[in-house]
Amino acid sequence: MNHLASLPWYDLPASRQGLTLFWHSMREVLCEHGCAVLPENLERQLPLTEQWSRPELIISQCCGLDLFTPQAKLLKPLARPQFAGLDCSAGDYFSWIVTPEEPQQPTGRIVINSGSSHSGATALLQWLNKNQDFSQYQLLVSGSHQMSIQYLQQGLADLAAIDAHSWSLMDTRGIRIIDRSVNAPAPPFVTSVNSSLAPELILDALKHAVDKVGEQVGIGGLLVTERDTYREMEAAGRLLESYLYQSGSTFPESLSESRCSDPLPISPLSLSA
Repeated sequence: MNHLASLPWYDLPASRQGLTLFWHSMREVLCEHGCAVLPENLERQLPLTEQWSRPELIISQCCGLDLFTPQAKLLKPLARPQFAGLDCSAGDYFSWIVTPEEPQQPTGRIVINSGSSHSGATALLQWLNKNQDFSQYQLLVSGSHQMSIQYLQQGLADLAAIDAHSWSLMDTRGIRIIDRSVNAPAPPFVTSVNSSLAPELILDALKHAVDKVGEQVGIGGLLVTERDTYREMEAAGRLLESYLYQSGSTFPESLSESRCSDPLPISPLSLSA
């Protein structure tokens, strides 16, 4: 069997080399235990939903919300990262609530990255639910955190939520942080429930990689995790569903399948005045 490995959640140009080294460190441990036909490189072409369905998947990542979708039913959570430099509990993360730096005419629009993202979607709606009347806003879907930032930079939207760990990896010029979301469990490392490799072995390989090169990708440790860790996040996702129902909004199919950290550019939606 030709195994498959990806680390897609923060696979941006600024972190790509570090993530490659992270996988190579994992690969060392797996090779030492006799695992054959391991990929030399991370998979960066196949759509994530296709990767997640394959039994040969050794390691990948997803959003906590994804764990409760049909697309991720074959994923087993292994561990969540302890991000270095984030001011929150170990194993958690949060989002920055951001707006254009220069005052502009309000557009009445908010932008989220994906319909299945906590850091870029439900985190923003939770914040709005507490601080403003989010029913006054039109909802846009950008496809990625970087594209959400570009919507703000181009004056196409007023507010977005950006994963705090990815913040330093992106071009945030002209963007101002105004607040932060509540903490939530960090996106898990996952494997296929049908993988031929024991979860304990994959977890050992993950720990080795964190010890060896974790500093290069901003990870200081791991916490073993399971699906139930993300149950509260699933409940928060219902806020987004409720918003869509009340507003009559729907996601274009191609955008609803885009992932939290998809680095590929997606053209802005057609906007009416």
